[in-house]
Amino acid sequence: LSYLTGNNEELKSAVNDLDKINDADKTMDDVLLKGYLVIKLTDNNEDYGNENEKAVDIFSLGLKKYPSAPDLQIGLANAYKYCTNDAQCSIQLPPDEEIEQLYKKAIDAKEKAKIIYWRDYDDLSEFYIYKNKYIEAVLESEKAVSLSVIAFIPQAELLVKLGCDEVVEKKYREFKSRVQELNSIKNLSM
Repeated sequence: LSYLTGNNEELKSAVNDLDKINDADKTMDDVLLKGYLVIKLTDNNEDYGNENEKAVDIFSLGLKKYPSAPDLQIGLANAYKYCTNDAQCSIQLPPDEEIEQLYKKAIDAKEKAKIIYWRDYDDLSEFYIYKNKYIEAVLESEKAVSLSVIAFIPQAELLVKLGCDEVVEKKYREFKSRVQELNSIKNLSM
C-alpha cells in the first residue's frame, strides 16, 4: 500500500509488477491494487493519459473472475465515477442508475457480511455529488461519519459547498468531542 502514496514512477513500477502476474494467478487483492494504482496515476498526473478507462477494464475483468466481490464492484463504480469527470474518457458509460446500484449492491453485501467500511459510503456520497444529488450525498456521508471520525473531512467539504456553515460548525464540535473521547480511551488503555 505504500505505492498509493508514492510518486508516479513508483506507481508505474507497481503496475508493471502486477502486469507480470499471469491473469489466472491474480488474486482479488492483485486486481484491487492494480485498479486503484491506475486511478491514482491519473489523479497524480494529467499527462499520464486516460487511465480511468484502463481501471474500468481491470475491475470489469476482475469481476468476471470474482463476480460477487463487493470491493471489485465498488472499484468498478469508482472507475466509472471518475470517467464521468474525465474529458479523455471515451468508453460508453452505463446509466447512472447502474453505477449507483453497483455501490448499493456492494454495500449491502458488505453489511450482511458485517464488513462495513466508512469509505464505501463516502465513495457513494462522492458519486452523488458528481451527479448533483446533494441530499443523497449528505445521507451517505452521515453513514460514513458514524463509522469513522476521518469521514468528517469530506462531509465538511460537502456541507461547506452547500452553504451549511452552521451545520459544519456543529459537526466540527461533535468531531472534536469524539476525537477527545477516543484519545481518552486510548490513554486509559496504556
